[in-house]
Formats: sequence, C-alpha cells, structure tokens
Amino acid sequence: MYINIHTHYTLKSTNTLLVFNLNKRLDFVNENFSAGIHPWYIKNENEKDFEVLKSLLKNKYCLALGECGLDKVIEIDFDLQKDIFLKQLELNKEFQKPIILHCVKAYQETLEIIENYNYCFVFHGFNKGKELAHQMQGKAHYLSFGKAILKNEKNQEALRTCNLNQVFFETDNDDINIETIYQKAAEILNLPLETLQTIILNNYKTVFDGNTKMA
Repeated sequence: MYINIHTHYTLKSTNTLLVFNLNKRLDFVNENFSAGIHPWYIKNENEKDFEVLKSLLKNKYCLALGECGLDKVIEIDFDLQKDIFLKQLELNKEFQKPIILHCVKAYQETLEIIENYNYCFVFHGFNKGKELAHQMQGKAHYLSFGKAILKNEKNQEALRTCNLNQVFFETDNDDINIETIYQKAAEILNLPLETLQTIILNNYKTVFDGNTKMA
C-alpha cells in the first residue's frame, strides 16, 4: 500500500490511501481529508471560515487540521498570518488532530509557535537540506517529502539521513504519481520498496489513529 499524506487531487487507486487537502474549498467530502485555513487564503474577516473549519473538524473523515501555517513570500501581512495560525492551533485543543503544516521561509517562527502545543506536527512539502531536517526531527516533528526528492540533491541527502519513523511522502499539487515518489525514495535509501511501504504505513497508523477509508 502507498500512503499519500497530502494531495489536492482525489485520484482513485486500489492500493493508495490518501489524505485529501480541502484547502480553499472548505466543503464536505466523504473520504479521508484534512482541513485548514491556508495562509494564501487568509482574509481580513475570517469568522465564517472558522465556523466552517470547526464543523469540518467534527467530521469523522477529517484526519488532520491543515494545511495551515506561515509563508514569508506572499503579500498577506505576516502578523495576520501568525494570528490565524495561532487561532487554528487553539481551536484544535477541542479536537486534538495532527497538524499538516505549510511553512515557507518561516521555520524558526513556526517552531517558536508550535513548541507551546502538544500536537503531532507534519511539515508538508519538505524540500530543504539535512541540517534543517535533523532540527525538525529532533523536536519529534514529521517531514513529508514530495517531488523535490526527484532532482534536489540536498533534499535527497536530507531523506537519506532522516529517521524514517518520522517520514511521509506526498504529491501535493504536483502532477505526479505517489508511486514515483516512493520508487525514488527507495532508490535513495537503498531499501526494498516493500520495506519502505511498511515503514510509512506504520507511521501513518501512529499519527492518524482515527477513521480511515481506502481511496
């Protein structure tokens, strides 16, 4: 079985378990999903989004809060981003869901915020090097690798030196199969594909112990 921890496409496959990210479409689905207020779509008035988000977090198919977090390359005010991020983390005290994190050039600020919360955090789309990877994993956070491992040598080295018990894989918004990501990862790690699948499946069971449904 393949685990696709973060995707924006509900592609059907008999051997893949995916977590669909609702993102801007804060609406109901009857598959495994995550829901959050993405920093790209923050508005000055976000009360309605929080109402919808709370109702989604109650849904039995909602496995995680997110993606949510901080992004320094967009024009949306950074203080407003932090405020909305914190409000989502506070909201999650009621639900205790794992968190799928969006983080762009704001790792230190993100770490400062999340160290105050006892949730399981997954940094999605991790495309950095081994030093930052070790820092994240040293704080018991998970890293989700995607398309970057196909060609980015620093990202490949990060994966090669990671604790695999804190790793996931994803396709995000990229037009690529999760099988391709797994096959490249197995090559980088010099592991049989089946061994890698077992490791990631165990990670999934550790982090997402709620309802699951085969895609």
